[in-house]
Amino acid sequence: MWLAVRSGSLERYRAKLGENKERPSSTTSPASSTVPDISARLRNDPKADPHDKYLVLGNALNWTTNVGYSGYATAAIDEAFNTFVLPTMFAKAARDEMTPEDAVRAGDTELIRIFGKWK
Repeated sequence: MWLAVRSGSLERYRAKLGENKERPSSTTSPASSTVPDISARLRNDPKADPHDKYLVLGNALNWTTNVGYSGYATAAIDEAFNTFVLPTMFAKAARDEMTPEDAVRAGDTELIRIFGKWK
């Protein structure tokens, strides 16, 4: 892919892969095709307080990116991502299994272990 970007043939590369060259509009989220009534759910989540606090995530697929963008993902980043270090850290704090400070310390310890392994 990076070679295609540098050589100016990104459009041909995308066409070869059959990718849609246009990004979805901000009013149409790609998630709407995978999550039924995503807009309605984000506007009125019965478990959220306030009920619309997740509305800002409605077009997240338009402003988020994959791990490693715009550079390279490394083996350490791949392992940290695929072992859910950060989501686990947030979940433990959110479920009151750990204090937020302890969850961050545990996540930091795990990331140090992972990155040390891949040096």
